[in-house]
Amino acid sequence: FYTQTLQYGLEGAIGKSFKNHFKDGTSTEQLKIKIEFEVDLVITGFAEGSGKNLSTFGSIEVETSDGLLKTKCSGMKDSVRKQMHLNRASYIGTIISVKGNDCFISENSPHYVISHCRFSSLRPDKSVADSLQKVLNELDAKRYLTN
Repeated sequence: FYTQTLQYGLEGAIGKSFKNHFKDGTSTEQLKIKIEFEVDLVITGFAEGSGKNLSTFGSIEVETSDGLLKTKCSGMKDSVRKQMHLNRASYIGTIISVKGNDCFISENSPHYVISHCRFSSLRPDKSVADSLQKVLNELDAKRYLTN
């Protein structure tokens, strides 16, 4: 059923217990099933923060090695965010791993973006980000369960 939902262009599926009763909010009686893939992108900048992140930054601006995908990610621990903020210039050009749920061309620009893009880890062992083709290959491997 899950792979059929993906073929229809849907985000995924939810598995529910037969004894599940409706609950407004998160339930331990159901499980979201959706794509998650991980790729390596280069940091190009930082978007200013608001609210809790007003004193640091809101998200990290990242892109592929060929510049065809440009997106923003967040989701790092507060300690990592603070360290990056205090040393912003030294992180420009650094490779990081990010996780996402899909990849598509943005309505507002000619570039691809990653939906629900989240920081995963620093990649000091890498000096070149993945290309858009590698990102799309990783997504397809998860979408069609070939990985």
